[in-house]
Amino acid sequence: MANKVNLGSKPALYPTPVTVIGADVNGKVNWMELSHIGIVSHDRVLVSMAKPH
Repeated sequence: MANKVNLGSKPALYPTPVTVIGADVNGKVNWMELSHIGIVSHDRVLVSMAKPH
């Protein structure tokens, strides 16, 4: 059995619920449901999108 290793306090990537994001482009509001989002650090998130989806 391996010994436990303390990795310290680190942000972790883990699944999150579906997120709704929006943008206002030239006065037109557009909303999108986004399923692939992860926490990268305490002030940033990772957003994964592709045009075909």
